[in-house]
Amino acid sequence: MASPRGLKARTSRGMARSSVPGRLASMLKEQRARFYIMRRCVTMLVCWRD
Repeated sequence: MASPRGLKARTSRGMARSSVPGRLASMLKEQRARFYIMRRCVTMLVCWRD
């Protein structure tokens, strides 16, 4: 039982250290996805012909 507890402590410390860059990376990825979708929508509206 002592080894899983030690492993968990090590993992949580690693998570705390990488959580800020990970959060920033996920926010950047989300913003890029939103920008891509908006760009596609605008392009579709501009090029749309009846």
